[in-house]
Amino acid sequence: MSEILLSEAKQGKKLKIVRLESGKHMESRLIGMGLPIGSKIEILQHQNCGPIVISVGDARLGIGAGMANKIIVVEV
Repeated sequence: MSEILLSEAKQGKKLKIVRLESGKHMESRLIGMGLPIGSKIEILQHQNCGPIVISVGDARLGIGAGMANKIIVVEV
């Protein structure tokens, strides 16, 4: 499985967060949002502009482009 940035993932894909290209602040922020490393997510909406809408469990979250460029995922 090849790693890609969350920002490169296509709508409808099921993914797993494998690592972050950032510091502890962003990691703690993601954990607070319910997205620790190892989380399985699905891309609900990904257009050219605006946040990427994902689902994790029963929750839906919007991830901005800056953050999505630092989240490394693989397809599951």
